[in-house]
Amino acid sequence: LGDKADCNDLMELVTSRCKDISHDEKKILRDMEQVRTVLFRDSEKREFVYKDEADNRWIRIDYHVIERDDSVVTRMLITASVIDDLRAQKMDADRLIATQKEELEERQTMLLSAIDEANRANEAKTSFFSRMSHDIRTPMNAITGFSRLAKEEIDSKENVVEYLDRIVSAGDHLMS
Repeated sequence: LGDKADCNDLMELVTSRCKDISHDEKKILRDMEQVRTVLFRDSEKREFVYKDEADNRWIRIDYHVIERDDSVVTRMLITASVIDDLRAQKMDADRLIATQKEELEERQTMLLSAIDEANRANEAKTSFFSRMSHDIRTPMNAITGFSRLAKEEIDSKENVVEYLDRIVSAGDHLMS
């Protein structure tokens, strides 16, 4: 680049020599307005590492926001440096680890949420069966008990009728 080169010239040179970035990324990197608005929407720093196929070397480009006017970057520092293969591989591995860590944390959050939901469902089921068991057990005890009494006092029509009335009442309670 010559002495009169600006950010656009630098980006044009870098993106033209980097073969492994997508066409869309190249368009964004070549347009400084896009760089100012899109890349720094949610961050003050961006880093790109690409292989320069022409010279068979790795290039690291760092963008640092220096100044903003509202949400638009008005001043930034762009540095480009050549890094060796080992450093590039380490950076690539670090990025991969960070991505996997984020995915793992998301899955862990989803798993904890699913466990909480399953526990709540289990508690609801236990509570339902506990109440249901009580609601069924009480009338069934009445039916069984009054049936035994009626059987024991079969000769006392008055008592048997009272017991049968209570049995019917307990059965109605079960059915309602």
